[in-house]
Amino acid sequence: MSDSDEIDSMIVELKAAGWTPKTPTLWSSPSGKLFAGPVGAWRHINKDSQAVGPEPGRRECSVNDDLEHAIAKALNRFSAENASNTPDFILAQYLLGCLAAWNQATQQRETWWGRDARPTEPVPGSGFVEPEGNV
Repeated sequence: MSDSDEIDSMIVELKAAGWTPKTPTLWSSPSGKLFAGPVGAWRHINKDSQAVGPEPGRRECSVNDDLEHAIAKALNRFSAENASNTPDFILAQYLLGCLAAWNQATQQRETWWGRDARPTEPVPGSGFVEPEGNV
């Protein structure tokens, strides 16, 4: 099975479980929790049922749950959530959504200018999606 087929299979599974894509790089769970990319979302729903290997074509790395937890912990440690009276985990999810949108926008910009839109090294949980047709 190719990487593309594997990701397509993950997307079918996510949709069957009630997940929806908000953007190509941001997926929403049935409860509204946001995840960067279909692979991160798929790993979340499968984390208790099976061991999941690295994202196709990528090295093993810590994904969204760890990054979301680290952001929420930092927000809480500095009481950054107090000004808006918003729980730290909601702000962490929002910031991950912003990061995913930013990454998508920079990829689109690079594609627009005819440059390679792939970063030199993907950042775990960043929502990076390999651009189609650009190498």
